[in-house]
Amino acid sequence: MLPEDADPMDVRYNTIQWVHRATRGWSYGSSVIDPRTGEILKGHVTLGSLRVRQDYLIAQGLTAPFTSDNPDTSAIKEMALARIRQLSAHEVGHTLGIAHNFSASVNNRASVMDYPHPLVTIKDGKIDLSNAYDDKIGVWDEYVIKYGYSQFPDNNTEQQELASLVARTKQQGFLYMSDPDARPLSGANPEGHLWDNGDNPVVELERMLDVRKLALNNFGLDNLASGRDVSDLQEILIPIYLFHRFQTTAAAKVIAGVDYSYQVKSDNELGAKAVNFDQQQQALNAILRTLTPQELVIPKHIVELIPPKSYGSYRNRESAPSKTGLVFDPIELASASAQHSLNALLNPARLNRISQQVALHSETPTWSLPLYLTQIINATVKADSDAGVNHLLHKRVAALTIESLMKTLLNEQTSIEVKAEIFESLHELNTWLSSYSRKNSFNNLLSYHLAWYFEHRQWLPLITPTAMPPGSPI
Repeated sequence: MLPEDADPMDVRYNTIQWVHRATRGWSYGSSVIDPRTGEILKGHVTLGSLRVRQDYLIAQGLTAPFTSDNPDTSAIKEMALARIRQLSAHEVGHTLGIAHNFSASVNNRASVMDYPHPLVTIKDGKIDLSNAYDDKIGVWDEYVIKYGYSQFPDNNTEQQELASLVARTKQQGFLYMSDPDARPLSGANPEGHLWDNGDNPVVELERMLDVRKLALNNFGLDNLASGRDVSDLQEILIPIYLFHRFQTTAAAKVIAGVDYSYQVKSDNELGAKAVNFDQQQQALNAILRTLTPQELVIPKHIVELIPPKSYGSYRNRESAPSKTGLVFDPIELASASAQHSLNALLNPARLNRISQQVALHSETPTWSLPLYLTQIINATVKADSDAGVNHLLHKRVAALTIESLMKTLLNEQTSIEVKAEIFESLHELNTWLSSYSRKNSFNNLLSYHLAWYFEHRQWLPLITPTAMPPGSPI
């Protein structure tokens, strides 16, 4: 605790600063370091209050607790407080010089230096928040503190002890992957992800889709406190509808994934090995599920419940995208979710790696880039569709898929051999779309754009991809 007259910038005092923000923002853990010695002189943490409000919002959307004028919101409050406790420890860790470890979730939440997604489960048919966030620092954190702050009698002893410490962490299976490897959508490490859970990103994605489905089925007026504007349900819905967004990104890194770690010459296990092709196929199957109308559709009872914004209440960047004026647009929100999955599947670096991995393992005929592209097209453009809203969703996803394929084809980062496969896939698709049995107004439009490209080598944009509402930081 600072003395009353103390300046929080005074180097003599370590400081945790609580900041109120009007909108989404990061928290920070920084240090004042002596440039002559590298000694940390002061830790300064900035915690944003938005994190509490946002976790409260997510928990509110998941549990629908407002069934009376005196609802029990204790589980919601505890989840929000658990998150801010975890975040506080995370930022203090930065002041001590500890970097992010985005593989900690693989080791049962072994570090507070990961970015945690709330671990939400289903218990007795109801959503359970009791284990959303861990309540302690992890084993990895203890190892890092020992590595950075243990004192030894001499230099030789120090080197031996530190090497022994690293060896013990590896023997126990602890993994480490930080920002440069984990943040990019093109990332290849199958275990380094932001805002994920579990030791298998594909299994966790499928589990999260089940949690999301239950929450959406239960979504309604009970998600809103008494006296609140009903149109505010839109902002409560967004993080629930997009509950799987980060786990989708994690699962995508299994596709064309490369199993590697940070290595030095003395390590026993060296190299970078392609993820098993069967595991890659499982990841593709899970992400293709996120592109089906059954997963994208917003239940009718939700659409009919959310009105346009009341007078004095306004749309903001946390609101759902819309092409229907003031009215809530379930198709455009679904479009944003679908585009997110397509961006992950058709990332140029990912496709380039698939092509190279298959060439290096040509004895595996069950996995190839043409087969990969075919499965995506079959699950989207060529998929059978139901009537009604699902039919609209099918059309939207079909258009987004073609636009995304063409964007990847024209991307400078896409290798020439991959471009050839995409070109061939689109050419075959145009033949399918323009066949007599497939002719209808929508297919005619898709075919016209493809035919124009093949004739003029110029792409006329078919659809403008929908941007996702912001997600990080959660």
